[in-house]
Amino acid sequence: MKRPLSPNEEAWARHLIGHGTTDTAPPSVAQRLRWLNFLDSAFAGDRCGCGTCPSIELVGDDGTAPRGASCHVLQGGTADLLALLHVVDDRPAYLEGAPRPGLVMTDFPPVDTSGA
Repeated sequence: MKRPLSPNEEAWARHLIGHGTTDTAPPSVAQRLRWLNFLDSAFAGDRCGCGTCPSIELVGDDGTAPRGASCHVLQGGTADLLALLHVVDDRPAYLEGAPRPGLVMTDFPPVDTSGA
């Protein structure tokens, strides 16, 4: 099932593409621009089934997300949320939100660029 990205989901994906850090070699500017362009036609797919986080698949028009190992994981977040964007086959595939322990957060909060 696919639906339009919420404004906060899209904002987090764009923020992570533009400013997210990685534990490996950072992506090139060209890669980041390709990923931003993908978001113009991306939809939200399946949600995580845990019921405590806002994580979603990022799907294209066909309703599917690429599968496999992430080639890049872009990181950011707030005091209450670790946000990760998994890129698979050179395409944003999964927007992960991991709330701090004990916190239930089923929707992504607004991006706070002062501390994210």
